[in-house]
Amino acid sequence: MEELYKADPNLKGLVLDLRNDPGGLLDAAVAISAAFLPDNVTVVSTNGQLPESKFAYKASPEFYQRRAGPDPLRRLPAQLKTVPLVVLVNEGSASASEIVAGALQDHKRATIPGSQTFGKGSVQTVRPLGPDTGLKLTTARYYTPSGKSIQPRASCPT
Repeated sequence: MEELYKADPNLKGLVLDLRNDPGGLLDAAVAISAAFLPDNVTVVSTNGQLPESKFAYKASPEFYQRRAGPDPLRRLPAQLKTVPLVVLVNEGSASASEIVAGALQDHKRATIPGSQTFGKGSVQTVRPLGPDTGLKLTTARYYTPSGKSIQPRASCPT
């Protein structure tokens, strides 16, 4: 992004292509969203049966930064917070890419054309069973800032 703005500081808009992006890490989805959103707004929340499964992730370094040190997003051009965005999605967009699209759409930062996304909005937790084995359980669901579940196809953020 720094190089794009150096080449043309008067960009009129950006296209973020998340088609066929099967997802990735939650902290990375929060970081990508935070690059385009105002500080400290909700990016995604989780909700499950247990109290510890209820959590809101915000556009703030403590929710996406893994290591101590300066916030890597602070060096990005300030225009990223206001430049018009289009986020492309399709049925191959899932999980983390749906979190990004949902956050940008709900905060009215992006237009989201494209087809219905996959709808993979489940939070999975690995419970160790032994030194070399574990059990992966679905423990909660992801929700966009407006409260829409990413999991059911009818409620995807597109």
